[in-house]
Amino acid sequence: MIKIGKILIDPNSVDTILKDFKLSPNREKAVFNVQIIYKSGVVKNIPSCDLGMSYDEFIDKFIKYSKQAEDTKILRIMAAINQQKENELI
Repeated sequence: MIKIGKILIDPNSVDTILKDFKLSPNREKAVFNVQIIYKSGVVKNIPSCDLGMSYDEFIDKFIKYSKQAEDTKILRIMAAINQQKENELI
């Protein structure tokens, strides 16, 4: 789980992230929704004002934090393999 803006999200459960453009009810300004489609089929529409950032910033941070989480996972696996090799030598 990673925190991006004001939401907590699991990058492994996300299938697609889309930008959805809608006019506000009073038609004075446009509202951008970030539409997150999960692998389970659940769709969440989150207004950019609730995120606290724009769609582009959200995507950039999502990619950055996802890569960091993957790198950490790979390093933990490598450390576990090295530990197992050391235990076999003893």
